[in-house]
Amino acid sequence: DAISFSAIFVWCGFQTGNFAQLALALARLFEGPKGFRDLTFHKADQQALCSLISFQAGASVGRLGDRLGPQKRIWLIAGTLLQALLTMAAALALWKSGQSSIASDRGDPSWTNTLTFVALAFMSASLGVQGVLGKRLNTQFGTTSASPLLLPPPFSN
Repeated sequence: DAISFSAIFVWCGFQTGNFAQLALALARLFEGPKGFRDLTFHKADQQALCSLISFQAGASVGRLGDRLGPQKRIWLIAGTLLQALLTMAAALALWKSGQSSIASDRGDPSWTNTLTFVALAFMSASLGVQGVLGKRLNTQFGTTSASPLLLPPPFSN
């Protein structure tokens, strides 16, 4: 989260802010008189949508672990390995993108090319898997992510 927020002001693990940003983008379509409305899909809105969808995809993959048994050793190892691979893929995509990792202004995010969107998707998916794994372990050291609450009722508890 610290890496993505310092570069593009989007959270990979806490999707509430991204959801609110998309709600504001939708409201922007109806603001002002016709002909003078901002109908553009801003880069920050695109990044928030990418993160939200990828997080949900990662959480859905994490829910597949329930079929193996959420606290079985094989799923804990496989889920952790999956998170590590997704994070490594994100790091490689960022490295190959050639873009800066710190944004100078809220309106000017530093990640704007395709590879940085791919990296954002990998980071968000990794944290989606983490959210479900942490929730299923149900320890005092568990996650504060509400990812299972974001899933539609047939997929949640």
